Amino acid sequence: MKYAAQGWPVLPVHWITERGICSCGKTDCRSAGKHPLTQKGHRDATTDKEELKAWFKKWPEANLGIQTGAASGVFVIDVDPRHGGDDSLVQMKRELGPVPDDVVQVTGSGGSHICFKYAGQECVSTTNFYPGIDLRGDGGFIVVEPSNHVTGGKYYWDGDSPLEGASLPELPSNLLAKLRAKKRAIVLQSEPAVANPLAAVEVKKIRIALGFIPDFDDRDQWLTIGMALHSTGAGDQAFGLWGEWSQQSDKFNLADQRRVWNSFKPGGGVSLATLFGIAKAKGYTPPESWRPPAPPMSVYEAEATQAQTPAKKHKRKPNALPVGDTDQFKRFVFLKNHNRIFDTVTRNELSRDGFDGAFLHVFPDHKPSAVFLKNPATIKVDGLIYLPGETDNPVHRDGAVLWNIWRDPGVSLPDEATREDVGPWLEHLNYLYPIPAEQNHLVRWLACTLQRPATKINHAILIAGNMGVGKDMLLNPLRYGLGEANICEPPAGELKEAFTDYLHHSKLVVFQEIRTSDLLDLENKLKPMLAAPPDMLRVRLFGRGFYETPNIVQAIFMSNYKDAMHISANDRRYFAVWTDAEPMPKDYYDELGSWLDGGGNGLVVRWLLDRDISDFNPKQPAPLTQFKSELIGTSKSPLKHDIEERIAGRDYPFNVDCVRSIDVAKAMHDKYSAKSIGAVMAELGCLPMMCKRSTGKRETVSLFAVRNIEDWRRESVIKWLDEYDRRLNK
Repeated sequence: MKYAAQGWPVLPVHWITERGICSCGKTDCRSAGKHPLTQKGHRDATTDKEELKAWFKKWPEANLGIQTGAASGVFVIDVDPRHGGDDSLVQMKRELGPVPDDVVQVTGSGGSHICFKYAGQECVSTTNFYPGIDLRGDGGFIVVEPSNHVTGGKYYWDGDSPLEGASLPELPSNLLAKLRAKKRAIVLQSEPAVANPLAAVEVKKIRIALGFIPDFDDRDQWLTIGMALHSTGAGDQAFGLWGEWSQQSDKFNLADQRRVWNSFKPGGGVSLATLFGIAKAKGYTPPESWRPPAPPMSVYEAEATQAQTPAKKHKRKPNALPVGDTDQFKRFVFLKNHNRIFDTVTRNELSRDGFDGAFLHVFPDHKPSAVFLKNPATIKVDGLIYLPGETDNPVHRDGAVLWNIWRDPGVSLPDEATREDVGPWLEHLNYLYPIPAEQNHLVRWLACTLQRPATKINHAILIAGNMGVGKDMLLNPLRYGLGEANICEPPAGELKEAFTDYLHHSKLVVFQEIRTSDLLDLENKLKPMLAAPPDMLRVRLFGRGFYETPNIVQAIFMSNYKDAMHISANDRRYFAVWTDAEPMPKDYYDELGSWLDGGGNGLVVRWLLDRDISDFNPKQPAPLTQFKSELIGTSKSPLKHDIEERIAGRDYPFNVDCVRSIDVAKAMHDKYSAKSIGAVMAELGCLPMMCKRSTGKRETVSLFAVRNIEDWRRESVIKWLDEYDRRLNK
């Protein structure tokens, strides 16, 4: 009602449910928590109190949207740091001058909505005004506080809020001039009808392949698909195919689409084969033939005879589903919870449309997905589960029918292995970690992981030390024994994502090159993965919802840094070891690698499988090591540590004495909220100051002096603001 009271038309928007999916119910929703609940979308937005009361009585959990443009008088610069928006904003300021950020909303994904007064018909919604920057004006809307986001974040107004009376600033004149020039330059010229038209069968192939490529929101993928279609020389016919695919994105803008299309040049190495290659990587299977074989001549002769005979009237019979040609469906099962078809060989999930496209050449007269689902032999399960060591499928568990996605490693092992047989590996272990107690625990942890794959060890391993000493080679036997299909080795950055695809079909997850900055604000997220309870672990798949599976995954963190992670004094979840070993000659690693690949991996696995670990309790806390004690002793709040380093290094925005917490949050890629950052800066002794700009408006900027504190106590507000504005010019 507060938004409506100031004349901003409001609309109800789908929200993110407790299950972490869009309230529309689609687990693969492309605009999760961001598309309107009403039939006409943003055009239904209103300030009518009775209408709003009725909507939000019907949908009390709905997210809020406000219509932008002339209807509300609001124009928004939408900055998405995930697509380079922060860098583009700096570039835009250099080209067009200052961009006032008096009224800013932090989005649920960590981006920002910089709000201005609507300045006329030039203020239309535009996609990719700069890379990672969209404009929201006429024809658009934005989601606003207190809405939630699929990443788990919340929308909130930073600093001065329009809900508290903050006035929107005028749109900078240089930016308005650019919008006017852009509007004049947009000429939607149609190309010649079609220079080289694509055959109907080729169009069908392209449409089906595009159905396997869901990345229409990814700009690089969008450009690649556009260039591939442009290379056909089919003109507007190909442009239409690109448009059909692109319109699935809420970023679609016809003017921008045509502008980019006209900018493509012949050549460049991207062709239609590129498009089909992308589709194949995502599960598309090209048919051997897209036309049914020509019938024999006898058929034509019979038809000619029938044409000379009066046709008999008969009742039309419905098409019966074919009963043959379904052997190739045996590798697929239907997932009821995701409403998708699961390929048990590739472990890919296909939508029904994608499945239809893959098998259209087999059943040209029927929907292949309908044939598959009506086939009595088709296996239909409630969902997926990961149960190492169990070979039967499907699995019946707690009243549900599930499909086990564990893969037998299928390795060949010797019948026995002695300590002498695995000497090279043990010597390498001793070279890296010579302390017997650390060696013994590492060996027993590895042995338990192999011997009891369905058991959860309630702590992770941190293997750290100097670079280039062969720490990773210690794990090669474990990789061999578990099988590559049961291991995931994602970059550390994936820990920051809301989705946990790295837990999908994984007994072991190995995170490489960990640093404290990679684990900022992630302790709560890591807890379920490192120890049980919880006995069930939720696996959130990008675009496919989630499923729950027994919590038996193990984690290993690899690092070259002594400040690898923040560990609290009462930690029970990490066994941490450090090596001061220096790199050996190249021949040493070549010989060790040859030995491992030549049968050593199998010997070590057999030796670990045969070890007596009856006294190893996987539920006990991780033993304390010297390195862990050092980590605990030197640890401080990761946020405080990061801010101190940035202030000392004069890293942006600390290149000036006076900073704003929201700028610090953006520089840290929104790992922490501006409020948390402000609290830590105050704790570090930084001096806060509320500065009102002398424009006669209620435009207050909350700043902190981070150095020369006593001098800044005596300075005027104007001096503070001048110092803050210098940050972009240094």
